[in-house]
Amino acid sequence: MATIIPVPSMSTQGFVTDLSGKLDLLLAHFFLADYNQTQLYPGRVISLPEIIERCGGDATQAPRLLERALMDYLGRYYRSVTVTCTPSTDQTVDFSVSVDLLLNIGINDGDQVGRFERLVQSRNSKMNAIIKLNNG
Repeated sequence: MATIIPVPSMSTQGFVTDLSGKLDLLLAHFFLADYNQTQLYPGRVISLPEIIERCGGDATQAPRLLERALMDYLGRYYRSVTVTCTPSTDQTVDFSVSVDLLLNIGINDGDQVGRFERLVQSRNSKMNAIIKLNNG
């Protein structure tokens, strides 16, 4: 049996070990983190809002950075991780830029294997919504 790395939570769940629960908690950390939230480890906090801000409306750079950042971050908690990010960009009549990023995440955690999809919607470099596309 493989060793499962738990994700600590400040809720009644305590240490989360199930595949989907860990991913939800880790993605919440990733989506809500502030890039500058630490003085001890500058530049080591991975943050989706910071990636979106840095890339602006560039729908070619954001997916590559997002894939790399998520694989590094999730790789600390799972045996193997694959992440693909597919962008779509739309410039509206009011000159705002909407970027949708579809995340396909494959996870292997020893005895547990799963595939998950999340849609991240942003407009004018600000995150608007994160949508869970499957029930996993």
